[in-house]
Amino acid sequence: MALTATTLAIAVDAYANEIQVTSATNVVVGQPLRVDHEYLKVSSLDGTRIGVIRGVRGTKAQAHNKLAHTVTGPWADFPVEECPMPGSYTYDVSGALTVAPGLHKIVKDTAGAAMTLACPTRAQEGLVMSILALTTETSHTVTVAAADDAVGGFGGAGASFDVATFGTVGDSLTIMAAQGRWYVIGANSVGLT
Repeated sequence: MALTATTLAIAVDAYANEIQVTSATNVVVGQPLRVDHEYLKVSSLDGTRIGVIRGVRGTKAQAHNKLAHTVTGPWADFPVEECPMPGSYTYDVSGALTVAPGLHKIVKDTAGAAMTLACPTRAQEGLVMSILALTTETSHTVTVAAADDAVGGFGGAGASFDVATFGTVGDSLTIMAAQGRWYVIGANSVGLT
């Protein structure tokens, strides 16, 4: 049996022992679910409501937003990861991006997701985040909050910008933390101002 993809129907915090998915096709008690980067074990099933054991297979229980990517299937069909992969985060409402390595997906289904991003700390030196717009709505923005030392912003090439604007599906921005600011290391159709 292959892996089956669905999404979360409602957001969950890191302590929830029940989740609700948009479709429970092929969900089986005892098998795993992977929500973003967290593995969960199915302990009960009632329609699209699923009882779960959180943070299995060496992962940490974390909060997940509505529409977070969810996959189910037999344990053997999931790859064994020798090194933990960076996380995958899904955002369906305006708010703060989690400062963490990995893929950050904006899936808000109405125009104008207004996201904020804290400046990286010196301890987060080298952290890489990729931000991707995955809806047909336009004008999603990511604004870097001002830092205490006034460095902040998206830097590079002798310029500093505070706002990244995503215009359409597939627009992406990859940034790296260095010396208390975010440096753009790759961009696809993202405007910086």
